[in-house]
Amino acid sequence: MTSRAAAVFPLFFFLLKVYQYRMPADQAQILWWCTISNLGLGLSMLLGFARGVWIFSFMLILGTPIWLLDVWATGDFTIYSVFTHVISPALGIYSVRKLSVPRGIWWQGMIYYFSLILIARALTPPALNVNLAHDVYAAAKPFIQNYWLYTAMNSILLATSLYVLGRLASQRFPLARGPRT
Repeated sequence: MTSRAAAVFPLFFFLLKVYQYRMPADQAQILWWCTISNLGLGLSMLLGFARGVWIFSFMLILGTPIWLLDVWATGDFTIYSVFTHVISPALGIYSVRKLSVPRGIWWQGMIYYFSLILIARALTPPALNVNLAHDVYAAAKPFIQNYWLYTAMNSILLATSLYVLGRLASQRFPLARGPRT
């Protein structure tokens, strides 16, 4: 199956999440990092946008442990989330296996991350805390209460993870040479 054909899956998974959040009170939750990354991955695969496939794949890969922690902490589990957090990252890896890793992917991923926080902060109610745009994650509050320090720590951890993941991917996919798009 080609990457373009496989694009139908993350796009379908995104639509499942739209269905899950169809009630007016829940619609803001469509803006969660992993849901939007699913949409971005599907569109990037469909359009052959290698940089987007890498960024959204990395974000979904890094979001999986966060999701597992959230399931453990809250007990909130849906089968739709398995599609988003397990199958889509695997499809992303499948899609990038013949692509070179673009330079600067870590800081471009950070721009995406900060954009999602700003959008969620502007468009979502604080009670939902979509993308942790308004408050410290509830399970982390016993350890840290300052939102800006918490956000800075998350940002440093994400930037480091993106950088390391990019380096590992460059080593794992050495056959993919050519222009870095």
